[in-house]
Amino acid sequence: MLVIASAFVLSLGIGVGLMLSLAIHDQEALSRRIIMDIAVRSQQLSLLAQDAVAGDAGAFPKLKATSNAIETDIRALQDGTLGHLEIRGVTGAAELRQHLGATWSYMSANTEVILRNRESLLRFVGAADRLTNELDSMKSAVDEMARAMSIDNEPTSQLILLMREISIADSIGRDVALMREGNAHENELDAMGRESALFSRVLKGFKDGDASLGIHRLIGANASTALESALRLNQQFQEEHTVSMIQHAFRQFEQSRDASKQIADESVQLLATAQKL
Repeated sequence: MLVIASAFVLSLGIGVGLMLSLAIHDQEALSRRIIMDIAVRSQQLSLLAQDAVAGDAGAFPKLKATSNAIETDIRALQDGTLGHLEIRGVTGAAELRQHLGATWSYMSANTEVILRNRESLLRFVGAADRLTNELDSMKSAVDEMARAMSIDNEPTSQLILLMREISIADSIGRDVALMREGNAHENELDAMGRESALFSRVLKGFKDGDASLGIHRLIGANASTALESALRLNQQFQEEHTVSMIQHAFRQFEQSRDASKQIADESVQLLATAQKL
C-alpha cells in the first residue's frame, strides 16, 4: 500500500508539474506575442504620426486605434503577464518592463498632441498647399503683366519694380517651406504677412500710382488689361485669408511636428526594449 501511495503521490506531482510547465509555456507564448505586437505597432505609430503631420486626414483614426492597441498591450504587461519571467529568475525583467512602460508614456503623450491638434494641422497643411499654388498663379500673372508692359513700351524702371513681385512671391514661398520643414522662426512668420501686404500694395500702385514706391499708374491698354487680371487673382487670394490661416495654425503644426519626431525616436527605444524582453 505504501508503495502504491508513493507512486500515486509521485504521479500526481509529475502531473501538477507538467500542468504548471504547460501553463508557464502558454504564458511565455502570450507574452512573446504581446511584445511582438508592441514592437510592430510602435513602428506603425511612428509612420502614422508622420502621415498625420503631412496632412493625411485618414491617418488620424488609424493613429488613435494603433495607440489604443499599444496601450492595451502595455497594460497587460504591467498587470503581470510577464510575472513568470521574474519568478523564473530572468535578470532585469522587471526593469525592462518598467522601461517599456515609461517609454510608452512619452509616446502616448506625444500621440495625444497630434490627435488634439488635428483640425489646426489639416488647416495649416491645406492652406500651405493652396498658397503654393496661388503663388505660382500670381507669378504667372506678373509675367503676363511684364510682357504687356513691354508691348506698351513702359519704362524699364517700371518693369524692374514689377519684377519685385516675383521676388516677394518667392520669399513667401520660402517662408512656407521653412515652416513645413520645422526651420521657421518668428521672423519668417511675421515676414510672410508683411510680404503679402507689400505684394498687394505694389499691384495697387500700378493701378493708382504710388510715389513712395516709385510706381507710376499704368495707362497702356495691354498692361492695364493684364493688371486687372492680376488684381482679380490677388483679390481672391486675399479674400481666402490663406496667409492668416497659416500664421494662426502654425504653432499647433510646429507642436505636432516636434511630437512626430519624438515619437520616431521613442519608437526606436521601444523596439529595442521589446527585443530585450
